[in-house]
Amino acid sequence: MPNDTAPTRITVAPGGPYIVEEVSELTGADGQPVSVQPRMALCRCGKSANKPFCDGAHAAEGFAGQPAEKVGTSKTRLYRGHEVTVGYNLTICAHAAACVTGLPAVFDMNARPWIQPDNAEADAVIGAVRACPSGALSYSIEGETPTDPPTPTSITVLPQGPLAVDGPVELIGAGIQRADGGSDTKCTLCRCGASQSIPFCDGSHATSGFRDPA
Repeated sequence: MPNDTAPTRITVAPGGPYIVEEVSELTGADGQPVSVQPRMALCRCGKSANKPFCDGAHAAEGFAGQPAEKVGTSKTRLYRGHEVTVGYNLTICAHAAACVTGLPAVFDMNARPWIQPDNAEADAVIGAVRACPSGALSYSIEGETPTDPPTPTSITVLPQGPLAVDGPVELIGAGIQRADGGSDTKCTLCRCGASQSIPFCDGSHATSGFRDPA
């Protein structure tokens, strides 16, 4: 079992898996809890026959999976409302569409601008931002972003998609930076191996032919 006092760390191994240490919970793509160990290797090349765990397939595939420099330098675009300002960073967006389906009056891909915070109550906008699994969405009120109490860190394997990390986590690996404006407690990590924003998911799983469980 994980040590409740130890911070969760995810190391992006060069050309290899995610080395996950001290995570509180792991939920599989089938929605069922998976037994966690203090240290686990989770696949990020997309080829493991034992997903979400690594089986060494990255070596045979010649997987490189280097972090993308643009992630750390990309800028968050701000969409200002009278009460709430919503930020959006495209390069770490997993395109899970939780915002579009959850609050279409505010998040409408056919509208310009596509985010209009004044089209709903402030609490609803904040709720939709908090539901974003990738942390690509953020919010502020009068320039300040309230912080939530820390919670144990969990990882959810999204079906045919990325690893959704929820909670404080230290990301370790050469060249890895948190995106400007991105969440400190949420991110989605690529596991199809095709993202252009490695280690973060950019939605490439939808067109790369990636499938669970093998």
